[in-house]
Amino acid sequence: MTSDSKKLGNIKHGNTITNDTSFDQSSKKFKKNIYGTTKGKLRLAVLKRDLMDIPEFAAKPLRILDIGCGQGQLGVWCASLGHEVVFSDVSEDMLTEAYRTCTEQGLLNSCSFVAGSLQTILPQLQKDHQAFDIILCHAVFEWLDEPKKALNLLVDTLTDNGHLSLMYYNQIGKALANILYGNFEYVNAEYKARNTVFLNPQNPINSNELMAWISELPLNCLFKTGVRCFHDYTRDRNLPSERFDELVNIELSHNRQEPFASIGRYTHLVLRKNE
Repeated sequence: MTSDSKKLGNIKHGNTITNDTSFDQSSKKFKKNIYGTTKGKLRLAVLKRDLMDIPEFAAKPLRILDIGCGQGQLGVWCASLGHEVVFSDVSEDMLTEAYRTCTEQGLLNSCSFVAGSLQTILPQLQKDHQAFDIILCHAVFEWLDEPKKALNLLVDTLTDNGHLSLMYYNQIGKALANILYGNFEYVNAEYKARNTVFLNPQNPINSNELMAWISELPLNCLFKTGVRCFHDYTRDRNLPSERFDELVNIELSHNRQEPFASIGRYTHLVLRKNE
């Protein structure tokens, strides 16, 4: 455990992730390469809009689990609206950043922190008879060896009529982007790169396959949203702030319509668990 993590007096520790992926020591890279960019800002704008479209979200305080919370940007926003949030990540460095932000904003009374992987944390929560009104699981499935099993675990940890906010790296979006970028050798090699970029997920999710898994479970899809349907394909991504705001508005007005909803670099599903 790092010295910073030792300061988290109420952090609980699960096991580390079972495959060879580790995100410790990467919080600065994530902050710069993802959260500090227009793509990260756009992601947050889309996810916040989608969560606000869940009627219960704005109506009453809910118990929320943020799996793979990263530095906690979305979970902190949920806590600021009065919800109780459990932050969870495989990286204690990431959790430390989330903890610091909650401390700075005076939100610790409604927040708790659990270090460990989805595969170990969810069974423990179920064993402790804990269930959640909303589970956030964003940009996690593409890093897992067995996402179908993970989906079952998530559903079992939801309350009846609870909601799963599931965002995943979209296989179609990856193919489209690489073709438009002219990465033909990479496409022809079936996306097997000689040099793997650490922050780039290598296992995009096939949406048709995922929807087949969902059909086997007590879940209804309330809506499907494309995340970064246009942003990644614009000729100039270094837009001034006013132009970026215009792009965000275009994304939000089109990203639930087909074919745009299916071509985003990520796909966001809001799923309701049946009683």
